[in-house]
Amino acid sequence: MGKKEFVKLLHWRVARTSVGASTARGMPKKTVEKARKYLESLSLEKFGRCHTVASFHSLLGKTTVGLQRKLPNHSWGAARKFLNIFLRGIVYHRFLCKGYRLHHIEPWLEVPLDSYVAKGLKKDQKLLDKSGPVLKWSGVTDLEELVSQDYQNVATEVAKHVGIHRIHLDLKYWVDR
Repeated sequence: MGKKEFVKLLHWRVARTSVGASTARGMPKKTVEKARKYLESLSLEKFGRCHTVASFHSLLGKTTVGLQRKLPNHSWGAARKFLNIFLRGIVYHRFLCKGYRLHHIEPWLEVPLDSYVAKGLKKDQKLLDKSGPVLKWSGVTDLEELVSQDYQNVATEVAKHVGIHRIHLDLKYWVDR
């Protein structure tokens, strides 16, 4: 097995493990299958070629819409959650991060949003005494881009306060479950 094939198999594995029954709880049949298939075929080289936060967020937006179109419920929120979990898995994996030259995107990654993360961010926003938009949560499948951005902005502030990148906040809130 060559290096390229090895990296491709690892990509496939992270795509398969990023979206499972618990990640897509309450979503229509075929959601997991469609999300995995999309993530398996995603060109990670494009993310490696992003050298500014603006180019990264543009690609993240286009990729979210691409996945959204493939999902049975066409949920933007579900697509973004799956994509964020997948990209986190890629960046956490040393062979994939090196293979696709993705080390530099870690600070730009978003925390994957779910009800636990939303609850944790609301709590931490109050603890930090940060004013800002009132965070509203109606579920992943109903999540819209502007509400997601409000959560990501709070996540940025919380992450700065604790000294990590916001992508890692999921670990904090997962432990709090």
